[in-house]
Amino acid sequence: MSTDYIARQSTRTAVLLIGLLCAGACAPHASSKLPDLCTGTAVSKRVTLVLDTVLTPGSTLRALAGQRYAMTLHLTPQLTPGDCGDATGEASYDAQLPDELEAGISHTVSPTWLVLATEVEVDFNPTMSNDHLQMRLPLDGSTGHWTLSSLAGQVARGRVLTGE
Repeated sequence: MSTDYIARQSTRTAVLLIGLLCAGACAPHASSKLPDLCTGTAVSKRVTLVLDTVLTPGSTLRALAGQRYAMTLHLTPQLTPGDCGDATGEASYDAQLPDELEAGISHTVSPTWLVLATEVEVDFNPTMSNDHLQMRLPLDGSTGHWTLSSLAGQVARGRVLTGE
């Protein structure tokens, strides 16, 4: 091997390393504050879903009443809105949820979000009216709520606790 070849390989390795470091450090970071959605900034928010009420008799959800489920929401704006009421975008999440709640989440269509007055509504199954998990988070960071619905109506509901 020539020293010229070794020098070129070392230079390529150094450039690749610098590029990877910059990509991690220079990439835009998501905010944790919901009002930042109104400026077109992506938001990642840790929340906890609390199963407070099961409305369907005999539901397997009854055994889960009182349980808490950690979730990280990732909300990405589609466009920079003219005002906060126009803010909308796609959502994704990281969570380990029981099958009964997962049933309300589409695995073929991305969840969506929309600012409605003073809340962000996250729709986990935007194309369906049954098996539908929906969450509302106040822009001020206070306690939100979620619902799980089927064709027959609301099946379960609970609180959404926010945390940093």
